[in-house]
Amino acid sequence: MNYLIKIKKYSTMSYTSHNDLMRIFEYTLRRGECPFEFRGKFHPTPFFTFDSAMPLGYILKEYHIILKTKSEYDFGILNKYTPKGLKILDYKEVPDNYSFNNTISGYNMKIYLSENIFRYFYDTETIEKGQNTVKKEDIFNNLTFENISESIFMIKYYQARDYLYNFYKIVKLCNPSEKYTYVPICDSVVWR
Repeated sequence: MNYLIKIKKYSTMSYTSHNDLMRIFEYTLRRGECPFEFRGKFHPTPFFTFDSAMPLGYILKEYHIILKTKSEYDFGILNKYTPKGLKILDYKEVPDNYSFNNTISGYNMKIYLSENIFRYFYDTETIEKGQNTVKKEDIFNNLTFENISESIFMIKYYQARDYLYNFYKIVKLCNPSEKYTYVPICDSVVWR
């Protein structure tokens, strides 16, 4: 049986890498005695697929995992085994051929920034992505911003699943000498 599991990653767990999150989730499944299937002969690993790796430090309000089990299982009980900052929100059974490549197109992001970083980003027209220089609009689709308080701005944008960019690279380029605010959030998944 294949299950699509929806989780939330927040608080200090936001700074957990993608690989560590996979390991933590496996330990949680083992503690909850989930009858998951394994792949591989000599070093068997659980048969699960995680959504795209998000940049480190992002709060994930919604993240998805596909897990293959030997029998039915109530994933609702796993929350008593998850560490602080990780929560299972929902789960449902999906077909065997279910894939993130065919179902998820991208993500709606939201970032709270102090004015110094926002001004730097606002004035930037091109971004270095790998070896290439691209227009800001090519990475940050449907970009909007709002002044939340006297010195805090919120930007919202859409990023394609196969074109994720870690906004912290811009924060480092800005090289803020004074205190700054930077709170990145993956707000929701955009399904095809």
